[in-house]
Amino acid sequence: MRIEDKMMRTALQAGNHITVPGFICDAAKILHVQHSLSITSIFAAPLGSSWNKLEWCRVERCPELECVFSPQVGAVPDGSSSHMDIFKKLKIIWASHLRNTRCVLERPSLEGPRYRAFADLTLLHLYRCPRLLYAVPLQLKTMSLENLETLEIMWCGDLSVVFHLYEETSDRGMYQCSWNFPNLKVIHLHELPRLRGIFNVPWYVMNAPKFETVRIRGCWSLWTLPPFCRMVKCDCEKEWWDRMKESRRKVLTHYHKPTHSRYYKKTMLRGSLLR
Repeated sequence: MRIEDKMMRTALQAGNHITVPGFICDAAKILHVQHSLSITSIFAAPLGSSWNKLEWCRVERCPELECVFSPQVGAVPDGSSSHMDIFKKLKIIWASHLRNTRCVLERPSLEGPRYRAFADLTLLHLYRCPRLLYAVPLQLKTMSLENLETLEIMWCGDLSVVFHLYEETSDRGMYQCSWNFPNLKVIHLHELPRLRGIFNVPWYVMNAPKFETVRIRGCWSLWTLPPFCRMVKCDCEKEWWDRMKESRRKVLTHYHKPTHSRYYKKTMLRGSLLR
């Protein structure tokens, strides 16, 4: 099914949404949205549908898109529980060149139905979304990322945290809490000048037993790294690592000796076999 964007520019101010019949949402395996000048959001659950057969999603070059998915829209089907599963089989989210997008998935409203999302997601790739504030919201018992393997976020200038945690009780004290990422292996963070941390709550840590590598470039506001239960690799700038050593030495004990760009390697003698 192909949807062409022929909306007039005067209609952009009112806000427009992709309207797709529910039976298509429940059967689609691939969703590709590109070069739309009018849409402001994509319904995550129109008419009670849940996109539970969708496996691959790519959204790119939609300048008016404010949020990729809006789970507030729609209602829980009659006879079902107050919690609904959405995107159960979605494995890949690829979002790029979205100049007005603030988040990939909106936080559920307190009045609306609760949901559990991204149970099978393996790759989250975000590229050149300059107004992105956070990737996805985390709320206890409503968000599932147990199959996430790779997280890549690049050139998102306004990003302050990767996961925005929402809890019914905001004051948890300063004791440590953790969020489970049992299959997470790689995190790649590139040119995120305002990024402060992985979580917006300082006492939350990542429980990722399979984690292997974190790559960091151009994240000069990042002052902390999550501790892991095993030694992991860190590929970063030498200046950033040296600054972390001065203030976060205890956290860095969870990381191997870092690898840096070739720019930092000692200059080698150059010569020629010819005389």
